Amino acid sequence: VLSEVVVTGSRIARRDLTSNTPITTVEQDIIQNTGSFALESKLLQLPQFAGAANSQYSTGYFNSGAATLNLRNLGDNRNLVLLDGRRLQPSTSALAIDVNTIPAALIENIEVITGGASAVYGADAVSGVVNFKLKRNFEGLQLDAYYGLSERGDNQIVDVSGVMGGNFADGRGNAVVGLTYADRGSVRNIDVPFLQQGYRVGAIPSSSSFLASGYYAPIANPPSQAALDAYFGPFGAPAGAVGRATQLGFNNDQSSLFNITGPNIYNYRNELYPRYAVDSYTSATKTLKQNFGADTLASLPLTRYSAFGKIDFEIADGLTAYSQLMYTRYNSTTAGGAPVAASSWSVLVPRDATHPVPAAFATLLNSRAQPTAAWQANKDLTFMGLGVVEHTNDVFQLQAGLRGDIGDTGLTFDLNASHGETQLVDNGVSGFASLARYTELMVAPNYGANYSGRYGRCTSGLNPFGEQNGVGAGQFVTNNLPAVSADCIDYLNPYWTNTTRLKQD
Repeated sequence: VLSEVVVTGSRIARRDLTSNTPITTVEQDIIQNTGSFALESKLLQLPQFAGAANSQYSTGYFNSGAATLNLRNLGDNRNLVLLDGRRLQPSTSALAIDVNTIPAALIENIEVITGGASAVYGADAVSGVVNFKLKRNFEGLQLDAYYGLSERGDNQIVDVSGVMGGNFADGRGNAVVGLTYADRGSVRNIDVPFLQQGYRVGAIPSSSSFLASGYYAPIANPPSQAALDAYFGPFGAPAGAVGRATQLGFNNDQSSLFNITGPNIYNYRNELYPRYAVDSYTSATKTLKQNFGADTLASLPLTRYSAFGKIDFEIADGLTAYSQLMYTRYNSTTAGGAPVAASSWSVLVPRDATHPVPAAFATLLNSRAQPTAAWQANKDLTFMGLGVVEHTNDVFQLQAGLRGDIGDTGLTFDLNASHGETQLVDNGVSGFASLARYTELMVAPNYGANYSGRYGRCTSGLNPFGEQNGVGAGQFVTNNLPAVSADCIDYLNPYWTNTTRLKQD
């Protein structure tokens, strides 16, 4: 005997005062009066929403500029985003919806459902449902423009949109089209004072000991303690202060070394703030660290073009046919840190005449139990520049259907078909290096100087001792070391492209 029937779907109409689950309705005037470029930023002011993938802030190489919603901090693909009660085309590889593909100028209100939604709407509404409702029977012409910038004069934002619509066939039909253009500039972390305050006082909020000047990790074949004491003693280090397992950094003078960790940092001669600082807050041991976030972006540049069209036509009383088209293209750029060839990505350099080392370093290597063994070279490859990825995203959706009333029952129906496609293209422009190619150059004679291989030619070679200039690094590096030649950078860079295509019917 059938005891219960449970119907799930995304077309169930509910309102604030009649719903069994909590619903918050955000009206049009609230949306328009919120001074924000991005639609998700307007909704983040509601307590139901947690931070998610944001179109503005950099969270890594692959933040393509999509703006998603995260209800109850359960993830941006754990809620259901609808437009007039119908599903939208996913905009990310995780099948999340970019809410900035929705024409903001046409939004009438937004309903946010946050309680028990999966029982009614299905498994993908675990954390809730966000339903964007568009204006109906729009007539006239509406133009909106927004311009803003930060108090420092950067992060310039331009947002221009236009909507035009009208009725036809004696009011039985309505057509509306909308166009949007938006552009936002970038902001570097190093240009935001409060983001850099920690480095001024030695409290390191985001850092790494993968130094751009390079360093030596002793691992299983360390220098003798006597050799270390003899070298660091003249710089004020007591005997044993620099232990045998201590990593040793290279100064940019290419002749001297310093200890990266210890009760004090001895003989450090390179720059400090804003790219380096001594972390003395986390423990009694001091550690020289590199501010790898200084050169990256606090706000992502983004350009977005959107087009929207919709036609409704009343075929008969209580029966309406409709068709809807959406297309959005947005281009963005992310910038992460430079590639790292350190720790598990380090290189064992042969100890021979074709790989010369500074005299002081040679003395330490010669004091090892196995003086002719290879030594571990580590380096943050800032000469490659920032890890820049350019993103081009295209999101398209076409819907058509019939909606109407079911007699005098008070019930309604909506039958529709939808086709959507998404293409996400990521291009690694700069700041990426192949570990295999880097190892190939480092173990070649003279660290790859005038080297020819399967990927081309490397003229300058690489220098493990000191930070070098290169693509994207010249404005930060102030030493006089020869720059890495462009052909060496090309040799290391794999220049990759990743394309993701999604189709939903």
